[in-house]
Amino acid sequence: LSHPKHRTSSVHIPRRTRASAAARMAQFAIDRRLLTALVLASALVASFAADSAGCPAAAVEADECDAAALLQVPAARRIAGGVGAAESDNDANRPWGDSRWKKRPCPWSGGKCKTDLNTDCTWMHCPLNHGPAQCLSDGLLKKRCFCSPGYCLNEDNICVLNSKTVKANVMSVNAKKGLYSIKRGLCSSGGGSRALSYFTGVLRGLTELGLMLKFEELVTVSGSSWASAIYMYANQSDEELLGATTVLEELTLDFLNQKASLIGWTATRSTVEIGLEMLARKSPPGQIWQHIVGATFLEPFGLNAPDAMLAASPNDVARIVANNPKLEHATFYTPRADRPPSYVIFGALWTPDGHMGSGYTAVGLQMSPGQIGSPFYPNGTTVTYPPLVPWLESNRTILLGGGFVEAFAFGGAAPSDPTAQSGGDAVSVGAPPIPFTLADAVGVSSNEPAVDLAKSMLTSILNPRANYWPVTSEKFPPPEPDNIFQLADGGDVENAGLIPLLQRDVESAVWVANSDKILNSSYPWLDFCGDIATRTWPAFDPVAAGLADQLMDKFGYTTDLYYYNQVFEQSELLPIACEIWESEKKGKPAFLTFTSIVLRNDWWGLEGGNKVEVFLMYLLNVADFNARLPDETKADINLGVNGSFAYWPNYKTMFENPPEVTTYTMRQVNLLAALGEYSVLDSSELLKRFLGE
Repeated sequence: LSHPKHRTSSVHIPRRTRASAAARMAQFAIDRRLLTALVLASALVASFAADSAGCPAAAVEADECDAAALLQVPAARRIAGGVGAAESDNDANRPWGDSRWKKRPCPWSGGKCKTDLNTDCTWMHCPLNHGPAQCLSDGLLKKRCFCSPGYCLNEDNICVLNSKTVKANVMSVNAKKGLYSIKRGLCSSGGGSRALSYFTGVLRGLTELGLMLKFEELVTVSGSSWASAIYMYANQSDEELLGATTVLEELTLDFLNQKASLIGWTATRSTVEIGLEMLARKSPPGQIWQHIVGATFLEPFGLNAPDAMLAASPNDVARIVANNPKLEHATFYTPRADRPPSYVIFGALWTPDGHMGSGYTAVGLQMSPGQIGSPFYPNGTTVTYPPLVPWLESNRTILLGGGFVEAFAFGGAAPSDPTAQSGGDAVSVGAPPIPFTLADAVGVSSNEPAVDLAKSMLTSILNPRANYWPVTSEKFPPPEPDNIFQLADGGDVENAGLIPLLQRDVESAVWVANSDKILNSSYPWLDFCGDIATRTWPAFDPVAAGLADQLMDKFGYTTDLYYYNQVFEQSELLPIACEIWESEKKGKPAFLTFTSIVLRNDWWGLEGGNKVEVFLMYLLNVADFNARLPDETKADINLGVNGSFAYWPNYKTMFENPPEVTTYTMRQVNLLAALGEYSVLDSSELLKRFLGE
């Protein structure tokens, strides 16, 4: 099943056994102690029933496992592991046994490749600080940890890919070379669980209208990436993932407590509890956030394998494996075929280790299933970073951007052949010791604390890191060195996800702005908006008016982080702000369109001069929506911070429900998702016309 010729366009490769969403949700609802007892019981049954069919530790070291026998593992070892999900590749990181036993040859040993970690499994887990590993039977009950297939122990006792190099495509993009153009794109901003909840509703509304396949590219930031990763990869039906069509009059408090959508349900999981679990499992400091994100949002869907590589399609997987035979048994995740064909999880290259990052030096990092990198040289030149500790380091000038490397090879060393760094097919590049996984991409995209953590050598160890090298060109010839970079939330450099669409000369962009701010009702709006307006845009203060940073920075209003994000004329913001204010005053969703000429922006590589049409979905309170809710739900909303929906609808990104950090209640998620869906359907005719329906 792991052979390339058997791979299909499923969520990830190889395919896993599916189970109903209802059964999985029921499993997750079981008390943790009861679940532990069930797991132990099933493990006992499995060990007694099929010890000979498994992969005993002695056979691993002797390389004596019979691949045919691996297919005979009984059903007791195939306990499903997630809500409505395929059985996960990440069996080393979950208490459900090792499903690889029935689909993979045993991890081989012999020669210089050692796989025995000499560590016992704890509750059927291997420690996370050893890299991709799995639990294998060593007798009746005892299980020990071994590297995953294709990985070997290095001198630090960490499982790393058993290859020093891989052959991957390197895409040169700078100066418009090879960067594709798109007609229609969808982007959704950051905002933690607020963004996940509202964007889930928007996706539900767009799906109900049959409009999702109108988009050629989807770009998401931070919390929206939590939702989009599940949407793009998980195998469940749209109704299971996004929820059924909402009837507002049925949204009683009891009804809102139900698990309406699987994506929404993930926002109710405790990242504090899961974080403590990751610490207990020895998650390394620089990986703990990615492990938390993976366990919280991806694990229930079988999308959290520590050794799963990324690829754009099954055809790409076949090509990659043909070029790299050692990856024959590797697991790859590929997006669903019925989703937008191009997908970008947006993050940031914040700073090289030992140096200070800021809004003046941060560069966007675009993480896609097929490629990862940054397309253009910022300002067409290098970036200089001051030292974090002046007496230990000096200024560092680094070339960034220029293109992409295939996602499965991201994190490895720069090509040993200098000419290959300028681009090409099947280029020999350094192999990443451990794959850059889907959890890494989503974790980086939502690593909002990176800005503050990077300010100290003590706290910066908590930031995700990756080995990064640029794609060279005639202007900047090779070789250019690779550098260890701290990676940050895409919202720390551009929170809308709109600019990656503009880099592709998008003609029509739908922009979901999951605003964290409430419009200032005491601002003198009448002085600027309507027929009796007496003041013009130079006097307009978007900060005092309560507009979101992600909106005003596109029009040249800079903040502490967003110095280079102006892409439209500043005078064009006022009519947009007035329309948002008018929508809220009328009790309607703030869905509006505007057309603008893109300005030249050298930092982002925008030549400018092209026209773009934008359909803006701006999150704010909608009185018409509230009025249709059941009386008890309306009454609860009116309680404000003392009710179930504090700060409605602009829930706090963090500590909405202290001491939880990101977690929302099911009521909060479902009601906000319903607002997103309602807003799309209320503007359906305008939206259809905008997308050419």
